[in-house]
Amino acid sequence: MARRRMLTLLALVLVALATAAPAHARAVPMRVDATASCAPKSVFVRFDDGVVRRVQHVQPGPTITRVTQRTRNLFLVLHVDRSWAQVKGGAGTTFKVTAEGPRGERWRWQFRVQSPNPENDPSNYVVCFRPMAGETSILRPMRANKGSWLFSVQIVKGRYVGSRDGVRLGVG
Repeated sequence: MARRRMLTLLALVLVALATAAPAHARAVPMRVDATASCAPKSVFVRFDDGVVRRVQHVQPGPTITRVTQRTRNLFLVLHVDRSWAQVKGGAGTTFKVTAEGPRGERWRWQFRVQSPNPENDPSNYVVCFRPMAGETSILRPMRANKGSWLFSVQIVKGRYVGSRDGVRLGVG
């Protein structure tokens, strides 16, 4: 009788743990870098429907840690440790990007990637995001507020909710 109660209790505990798993339990490794260039790269990949097509991936430039007067562009490079199909498949993935300046400035962007017919590309998902301040690059507000800027990226919707990383850039 005691053994039966113990097994029932164990089953209830396991069910409670499985249904109450926190969001960070689905988090995957992710890395954010900054670069001044991000060129398109054409690759051929097979899609879920079996057709092979040419698609545009990205070839990020060298990583930067400082923004100077000579810096013309700023891109955040998001590396997610999952394949393109896993990130873009199903309901897709929504990224939230936040920039925090040295004087309390805060800029926010959000973007979603989704495809009903995602690529079966086994390489890890890499995308370049160009933060904009209205019609221009975020570089103008950054140069007006010199100091340390933190760009953080978090997955807020999709399979990998809770994944996050950031990069700190010096402006001077």
